[in-house]
Amino acid sequence: MFKTAMRSGLAALAILMGSVAVCAAAQEPETLKTAWLAEHEAFAAWYGKERGWDREAGFVLEMERYPSGRELIAGIGESKWSIGACGALPALAAVLESRLEIVGVGNDESYSTGIYARPDSPILDAVGHNPAFPEMAGSPETVKGKTILCPVGSSAFYTVAQWLRGLGLSVSDVVIRDVNPKTGLEAFARGEGDVIAFSAASPWSCPTSAGRANPSCSSRTSPSRPSGPSGWRPF
Repeated sequence: MFKTAMRSGLAALAILMGSVAVCAAAQEPETLKTAWLAEHEAFAAWYGKERGWDREAGFVLEMERYPSGRELIAGIGESKWSIGACGALPALAAVLESRLEIVGVGNDESYSTGIYARPDSPILDAVGHNPAFPEMAGSPETVKGKTILCPVGSSAFYTVAQWLRGLGLSVSDVVIRDVNPKTGLEAFARGEGDVIAFSAASPWSCPTSAGRANPSCSSRTSPSRPSGPSGWRPF
């Protein structure tokens, strides 16, 4: 899977660089400002830049990193980046607002979006409330009123909303604390909040004392889905 993803990312990067080369100045290479999250497609772009493929193609690749897709989209106006990569929900929202156009889908990271709770959380013991999703943890009694750390307007937030819906609840039944993944992880490790949700590479940054993983709201299971550090388990 990693090799396939890497090939796809490098192929997309090669196409991008080849396209830009046509428009690049012959003597003074233009700068292409791009925006990324800490995900595998960013590595592909970084690798190409490290190898000097951008300059070979006649331009200079400038990479800016953002902690979440929502903040990446918000950076369009201030940073004026030309090409970016983020999750589906922020991108689709920006399209509806006519702020950008989607030029391609890099990969399906659905299995990397998860909801997490600490090992002693009663949420983890309440499995099977919804017969349509028998492995999904949580119940109205164990979840209602809980504080959830999550970047609002992100794919993780959408996952939380669908999880709550599967329990017969809504976002109005819990306390949503709007935080980016880095800030949320630090707060969760300090004991703040009851649940945390994020996507993509963030689970691998989890402090081992923070809890165990609980990717939820899926009618499918995947043996290759990240289960997180220190015994965290998916539900």
